[in-house]
Amino acid sequence: MIRILFVEDEIDIVKFMVDFLNQKWYQVIPATTGKEALVLLQEDVFDLAIVDLILPDMNGNELCAMIRHNNKTKRLPIIVSTGIGDPLTQKISKDIGVNEFLVKPYTSEKLCVAIENCLGNR
Repeated sequence: MIRILFVEDEIDIVKFMVDFLNQKWYQVIPATTGKEALVLLQEDVFDLAIVDLILPDMNGNELCAMIRHNNKTKRLPIIVSTGIGDPLTQKISKDIGVNEFLVKPYTSEKLCVAIENCLGNR
């Protein structure tokens, strides 16, 4: 089963995404802070991370950079999911090595395509 780390501090979004992605046969493990996500990434193995840019303890791009600079997680596919869609923010994320960038609100179809793009033919 594909394991997804979903990093988001809005509880309603977490509940919705966990339910939606579980229906698609993904196992979703939520984290509500960057620090919690980093702990989970060290303790467990994930196939994909979906990261919000606005977190209570750090910027999501900071988290993505930490993921990219860790030998264990540097190849982990990352989707940024954010309400901040300006070109500079997107460029920063892409420069860090984010695989996909989704601007909220987005459709479930766009999310599924982004996930499929990141996971390839698994």
